[in-house]
Amino acid sequence: MAWEPTKPAENELLDNVSDVVTANWAALSTTIGVDHNIMDATNDGKHKQVTLPILAVKPAASGTAGTGYVYTKDWVGATTQPELFFETQAGSEVQLTKYAALNLFSAITQSANGTITFNFVNDLVFKWGSDTITSGNTKAVTFATTFLHEVYQIIVSQKTTSHTIILSSTSPVLTGFTCKSSSSVPGSLTFSYIAIGY
Repeated sequence: MAWEPTKPAENELLDNVSDVVTANWAALSTTIGVDHNIMDATNDGKHKQVTLPILAVKPAASGTAGTGYVYTKDWVGATTQPELFFETQAGSEVQLTKYAALNLFSAITQSANGTITFNFVNDLVFKWGSDTITSGNTKAVTFATTFLHEVYQIIVSQKTTSHTIILSSTSPVLTGFTCKSSSSVPGSLTFSYIAIGY
C-alpha cells in the first residue's frame, strides 16, 4: 500500500491501530528508501542516489536569493534521452548534459569559418577559418564572430603548397587579425588559422 497520512483515523479502533501503523510505516520506509539509506547505523538518512522524474517544462523559479534547481527534462535534440538541467533563481536554464554526456559546449558554429565555446568560468573559445592573400604580403582577417574579452593566440598555416613562404599573425584584436607573409605573394596564397581566446 502507499503511505496514507490520514491513518490511523481519530476513530480507529485500538485493535486495528497496530496493523494500520505498521503498514503505514512500511509504506513510508519503502518510499523514503528509494533514494535514502534506512536502518543503516553508518549511513542512515544519507542519499544512495537522487532519482529525478522527467519534467515536461522547466520549473518556475521562485526568485529566492541563493536558490537553484536541478532537474531532468526531455531535450528536443534527443527526445528518448532525459537530460540534466540547472535553473538559476532568475529562471535562466543551463543544460548540463547533452546526448547523455557532459555538455561542455555552450555554443558551436560548424562551418568552414567557425567557433566553439567551452563551458568554463571564463568561457574558452576556439575560432577557425581560412582566407586568401591575393596581392602584396598582408591580409586583414575578420572572425565570423568576435571574442568578448581577449585573444590569447593565433596560429596560421599555408594551405597553398606551391609557395615557400613563412606566415605570421599580427595586430590581433577581438574582431580579427592581420596575416602577414615573409614576402610578396606571387599570384594568390590560401591560409588557415586557429584563434584561441575568451
